[in-house]
Formats: sequence, C-alpha cells, structure tokens
Amino acid sequence: MKRVFAVLLMVGMMVSCFAMASALDLTSLVPRGSNPPVTQPEEPTTTNNGTVGDAIKDIFIPSAPDQVVEAFGAADEAYAKNHEYCFAVNTSQNIVIAYQQDEEGVFSKPVKAFICSCGKAESPTKKGIFRTSDTYRWRALNGGVYGQFATRITGHYLFHSVPYEKQDPSTLETAEYNKLGQNASAGCVRLAAHDAKWIQNRCPEGTIVYIYDGSDVREPLARPTAVKLNPNDPRSCWDPTDPSADNPWKA
Repeated sequence: MKRVFAVLLMVGMMVSCFAMASALDLTSLVPRGSNPPVTQPEEPTTTNNGTVGDAIKDIFIPSAPDQVVEAFGAADEAYAKNHEYCFAVNTSQNIVIAYQQDEEGVFSKPVKAFICSCGKAESPTKKGIFRTSDTYRWRALNGGVYGQFATRITGHYLFHSVPYEKQDPSTLETAEYNKLGQNASAGCVRLAAHDAKWIQNRCPEGTIVYIYDGSDVREPLARPTAVKLNPNDPRSCWDPTDPSADNPWKA
C-alpha cells in the first residue's frame, strides 16, 4: 500500500512539473546572445467576408476588381502585341489605374495609379468600355481653355492635363489644379501634366479604357495625392509636374 501511494505521489509531482514548464516563456531561458526559438507564423486571419483567400490577397497580391477584369476581356493576344496597357477610371474615387498582363496573359496586374478629376454631377464622365483614338499636344477645351497631352477616349471625352488659359504651360488655372481628386471637369478626365503625358505616351490607338462608377470598389492601388498650390506663390501658374525645362518648380 505504501508503495502504491509513493508511485501515485511521484506521478502527481511529474504532472505538476510538466504543467509549470509549459506555462513558462521559454525565450527567457535562452542564454544571452543566442537566438530564441523560431515559432511558426499564425494562419492568416479572415476578412469581413470570412474567407482566408481574400485575407492573403489583401496582404500580398493586389489585383484588379472582377468588373475591371471582365471589362478587359477583349484584350486578347492580338491586342497585347500592340498594347502594353489597359486603363480603368473610377469616376467616384477619381483614380486612374494602368494594368498590364499577369502571368496568365490577363490584363489584371495593376502597375500605376493616378489622381484625377472626372466630371461633375451636372457633366458626368461617360461610363463604358472604349478604345482611344487621337492624341494632341494641346487641345481646345470647353470654356475657352486648353489642355496638354490630350488623348481621346471617346467622342468629346479625353484624358488631358488640368486647363490652361492659353497654349502656354505658365498659364495654369491654379484653382482647378487644386481640385485634383474631386469631380470637377466638364466630363473629361483631368490629370497632372506629367501623368497626362505618361498615359499619352503609352496609349497607342485602340488602347482599352474602362470608365465606371465604383464608390464601393476597393481599388488595388492607393490613389496618389497632389500638391496643393498656394495662389500667392509666383510658381502657382505652373503645374509642378510639368516636364518643361522652364518649369520654375524644377529650379
């Protein structure tokens, strides 16, 4: 009987010691100067819709919204031979995103985002899937003003710079530039001069442009910000991004 009691007592002591060891922070027992034990990462947490796959995508793999991929469906192999990009314009968020082909040949890979100004409520930007045509170094716009680096999307809707009073880059309409990121145009898609030129240089005739109202869409790239110009600054009649060598912002 005494032997049985002793065995039970020993087993109880071993269980207690194991429990205490499990509760210890083992990293505190690692000698100074050595590496702590490596722990395995936790499984990805779920997003609001409860899918682990989306959580991984949110962290690691930015990709085009489904409606954008669908809109770019006409961008087949023949298109890809002559076009490197498709463009998507979200009119409610005032953002343009350039997409290239992914590893499967689908135009779903976001590569560059631009802040823009789409049409006001009374002059909305036309929605749909379009193909670009003409390009212009300067283009006359509504209201007797001019835009640089204009690319025709469809009809009288274009990508172009913020308006200028003349065909002169030193006559920027400062107040309109400060509206980038807001719906402020007569229907066209306004951009900073550098961005309008970047798009024009990469928009051969027939480039696909998808324009949509996506207030609830989570875009894969963040919208850039634009510098706010102080109208009292003598440089404010220039777009800070203008590529001209005479741009005082480059001094």
